[in-house]
Amino acid sequence: MKKKDEGVPTALFHTPQSWDWMVQWIEGHHSDTRPHLTVAACMGYNLGRQHQKEISDDTTKRHSKESRSA
Repeated sequence: MKKKDEGVPTALFHTPQSWDWMVQWIEGHHSDTRPHLTVAACMGYNLGRQHQKEISDDTTKRHSKESRSA
């Protein structure tokens, strides 16, 4: 069963304030691990963007239906 995403960051992990901060954090790790960290960071970014798009699409559909019924 898929858990519902509640849209709030988890307190377990730090939320970076910028992509530059994330790159500096990755660069602070051993060169052997940087590619894996970069992939994970980009996957997280893509997931966040996909969620943002789904929310935006849902909001647009909802407003469109409300406009038609008014």
